[in-house]
Amino acid sequence: MLKKLLAVAAASAISPAFAGIYFNVENNGSIKASNWLGSNTDFHVGYEGQVSNGTTSYYIQGGLNVDSPDSMSSKRNFSAKAGGSVKASDNIDVYGELSILTDRVNSYGTKVGLKIGLWK
Repeated sequence: MLKKLLAVAAASAISPAFAGIYFNVENNGSIKASNWLGSNTDFHVGYEGQVSNGTTSYYIQGGLNVDSPDSMSSKRNFSAKAGGSVKASDNIDVYGELSILTDRVNSYGTKVGLKIGLWK
């Protein structure tokens, strides 16, 4: 079972056309000047796909978040993300993401951007 899960995770990491259910582990660390602030690690299960026109993709994922601040005990919460991408032209994609991290006071995030291909 673990070998199958690792094979699916590896395929999703190297195949941009991978669609369906996936497992994602993501760690984000923070340093301010020379001071290590800590990290957050997401352990998510998600689903990604494309709209039938082939120019729009989407994903939704959620699961355990482990918050590990420097010199403090780790906390476990729920986190989730949903986002997508729209092909605006042959070499421009517009993407966005909404996220939530639950705690005593929930945190919300957004991400919006352009990806511009320079060489094909």
